[in-house]
Amino acid sequence: MSLPDICGRKHGGSPTSVAANRSVHPRKPKQRESVLAFIALSGRRGCTCEEVSIALGMRYTSVSARISELKALGLVTDMEVDHQSRKRRRTTGGDWAAVVVATGVHLAIEPKQEATQKPSTRATLNLFLEATGLQATKGL
Repeated sequence: MSLPDICGRKHGGSPTSVAANRSVHPRKPKQRESVLAFIALSGRRGCTCEEVSIALGMRYTSVSARISELKALGLVTDMEVDHQSRKRRRTTGGDWAAVVVATGVHLAIEPKQEATQKPSTRATLNLFLEATGLQATKGL
């Protein structure tokens, strides 16, 4: 699947940004797959861009771009609290960040748990690693 440069409107065709997009293009499908799998495995808890970045050991900017692509494809969406507001969580820096969930997919692979429990990012990472056969990288 080939998507246009999701950040093209922001950088306005900057030669450096265009070259960077070309450079990362071969890695985008695998990155999208990993990001979507992690978001899907987070289930109804959802996750922030920062949580995905830390768990997968990917650059924040790469995760952010892949989430934007997944949103454009309709595969993830911001978690709604109600019809007028979105779910937010604090980042490690204390700022508020949007919580994203997989659209439809997360219901089929929701980890079994008590209804009152929320899976931690660590538990989600462990499920992700088990499902994909990957191994955690430094610091995880």
